[in-house]
Amino acid sequence: MSTPGRDIKLATSRIEGNRNFATKLWNAARFCEMNECTWVSGFDPATIKHTVNQWIVGELKLATDKVAALLDDYRFDLAASAAYDFAWNNFCDWYLEFTKPIIGGTDEVGESRNARDHGMGAGADAAYTASDHALYY
Repeated sequence: MSTPGRDIKLATSRIEGNRNFATKLWNAARFCEMNECTWVSGFDPATIKHTVNQWIVGELKLATDKVAALLDDYRFDLAASAAYDFAWNNFCDWYLEFTKPIIGGTDEVGESRNARDHGMGAGADAAYTASDHALYY
């Protein structure tokens, strides 16, 4: 995104980057679905014990607070960038890779599935909120 008042020139590299982001989100969602990550009503992130799951919940909290503050300041460009950075860097690149070996274990599998679904759902919600505000304001 760009700062307010600046025109964005359409470039094929920009379209490719957005396509890559959509593909990454699609693959992350498929990975979560293949590993039976389901929304658990009443899931309490405070009950998480595994370090990597605590890390992603903490990063999610930081990202959602940052997005909310930027939206309150009408900085839709920076809010979208913050949501993008969380989804691409923290969730897709790091967290999903860190939790792949846990799938083969026994104790942390359920916790990791719940944390992954929590991160995927809340991250998608933050991205949707940022894009929704950017489109209508």
